[in-house]
Amino acid sequence: MASEVIEMSGVCLASDIWSVDCTVVELLTGAPPYSDLQPMTTILRIVQDENPPIPENLSPEITDFIRQCFKKDARLRPDAKTLLSHPWIQNSRRVES
Repeated sequence: MASEVIEMSGVCLASDIWSVDCTVVELLTGAPPYSDLQPMTTILRIVQDENPPIPENLSPEITDFIRQCFKKDARLRPDAKTLLSHPWIQNSRRVES
């Protein structure tokens, strides 16, 4: 859940980008961000931290993708169309024969 959702300060389509990113992190690691914390602590950390913890040992491309989606200011998060052109997505697409 994005900080703007928690703070009820302007839920928007960018809030969904944050949620997609949480899913990406969970798919990569097997657990969503802050899964080791209690729910109320998680909510506080989402609001207070610059961004959720980004898993180590990822490629630079996916790390950049995650950082872009976890931008605290929702106005600075890329939209879905922009993300489709991100190098991590482009390089992950299967070649159709």
